[in-house]
Amino acid sequence: MSPSGQPNSASRRSKIRQTSIVPIVQTEPGAVDLVAAKKRRRFDPHAFLATIAEGRRFVLFPRKREIFAQGDPADAVFYIQTGKVTLTVVSKTGKEATIGILGEDDFFGEASLAGQGLRMDSATAITDCAVLRIEKKVMMEALHRKHEFPDSGNWDLLTTTAVSRSTARC
Repeated sequence: MSPSGQPNSASRRSKIRQTSIVPIVQTEPGAVDLVAAKKRRRFDPHAFLATIAEGRRFVLFPRKREIFAQGDPADAVFYIQTGKVTLTVVSKTGKEATIGILGEDDFFGEASLAGQGLRMDSATAITDCAVLRIEKKVMMEALHRKHEFPDSGNWDLLTTTAVSRSTARC
């Protein structure tokens, strides 16, 4: 309050903030809870990967070991079980940039699923890593067999990530 008895600007702003807060989502009886529905159909990579028998193998990479290099054939997708991986790209002028640091339960190399023939980046183990390598053909077959995966939005996420990583390198 100011000496004249009028609310000062700070208290007016506080009052405005208190009165102008409205709920963003109002649920009505019978309304679908989209957040709960999304949680119910969340993609479980362990369950999905368990459906792949042939065409996958576990590979251990020690710290600082290259997993694949920029320009290598994009013939597989990788899934990190333990450890951390860095993704880097080298420009035509020789400058190197880190475009991602990934950890447990992350996929990488997924641009091969979007039609990329050669690796646009390099992947290197930051720490000792246990990685599952899945052949591109096998992964594509599994994705098409597992109908709820593409419908859950994770297919979009996987391919959008692949495309956005590819265009970020141009």
